[in-house]
Amino acid sequence: MKIVDLSPDQQEAKRKYFREAKQRSRQRQRQAMTIPMADVWVEQFPKLHPAIQIESDQYANEFAKSVLSELQIKSSYAIDACLDQVARTSLGLKRNWVRDVQMPAGELVSGTYFPDALGSSLVQNTHRYKLERSQTFSAAYRELLEILDKKYGNEQTKDAHAIKAELDGSYVLPAQIEPEPAPEPDIEARPVKTTAEILADGRANMMRELEPYVGHDALNYLNGL
Repeated sequence: MKIVDLSPDQQEAKRKYFREAKQRSRQRQRQAMTIPMADVWVEQFPKLHPAIQIESDQYANEFAKSVLSELQIKSSYAIDACLDQVARTSLGLKRNWVRDVQMPAGELVSGTYFPDALGSSLVQNTHRYKLERSQTFSAAYRELLEILDKKYGNEQTKDAHAIKAELDGSYVLPAQIEPEPAPEPDIEARPVKTTAEILADGRANMMRELEPYVGHDALNYLNGL
């Protein structure tokens, strides 16, 4: 039905709907223009928020030192990453250091991590390296899981599922699959040709290449026949 066929009240309601729809569209466009790309935000965060960056760095370093001291273990890349994720994410969520970003779309905490994507690897590494033997780690880790479950628990992702399983005690650490060794190349020993054999092969190849262009008599001459 065309708008001219509507009653005056219906026409006004229709125009109001279109105006509001256009306003919502423009608002979404303005918001998209102000939402930074994820990699740009990560790069610019320390410059835009130096005080937050310093506080976050200090907290993460002190947290890692305390946990490693309690566990009496040496640091490694996987352990350091796990401790850093817990420290910066938990502090950032408490202080609301959260920023919407795009490409990929989501929330970045403390200018570093997507909190909704931490669950699977975080829970797995916590179990693999038995990090909850540290009371400092366990307290922060459990508190963070509760926060993440409350914010992102309805998402149907492996991260959300891992967190729920950890909280209800049903999480099982996946077995590590050792990569199969690459098969050794089957290289057959080849006899080394003598100089005379190499020269003979070269001469035969040359004759085959000349055959289409010279006569039979010329080939016999070159072959010494």
